[in-house]
Amino acid sequence: MIGPDGVTENDVVGSSYSCLSSRDEMPSVGPGENATGKVALDIAAESGIPVFQPWFMYDGGWEWKF
Repeated sequence: MIGPDGVTENDVVGSSYSCLSSRDEMPSVGPGENATGKVALDIAAESGIPVFQPWFMYDGGWEWKF
């Protein structure tokens, strides 16, 4: 999570670890594949840019601005 001040939070998992059921979690996907799932973050900022790069992706990921 990159906050509106440009500072990256270190622990965005926090207390969100295992709060989603396994059927709601993001599945592993490969190049060119589509998937649907949810991501839960424990963040302090009310706006910013969440950056999602799963452990299995060395290049790439997703960013959203809110």
